[in-house]
Amino acid sequence: MISGTDALIAAIDKNRRTQIRVTMRDIKGVRVADVRMFERNGLGQSLPTTRGFSVRPDLLRGLIDGLTKAEEAAIADGLIVRVDNDLGRRAAAIASRYGD
Repeated sequence: MISGTDALIAAIDKNRRTQIRVTMRDIKGVRVADVRMFERNGLGQSLPTTRGFSVRPDLLRGLIDGLTKAEEAAIADGLIVRVDNDLGRRAAAIASRYGD
């Protein structure tokens, strides 16, 4: 949890300083999915940036479909390998960082 009404869904390390976080949160009384960049400051604290967006829950399926198509295009272009499970996805990400 990030705060009383924010539920952390996923945190993806982009690099050593930046993390992409997906949360469910209330904005002005409306529940949304929020995708936002967080950056570490000099004290090691992760702080939200203005880079990100919020999506109503009824739009999530369209966003997921679009991201799935982007993943398929990246696979077709040879940019990433197809992985059918989370453990394999993590292993592929680690291998791509080290050129394996």
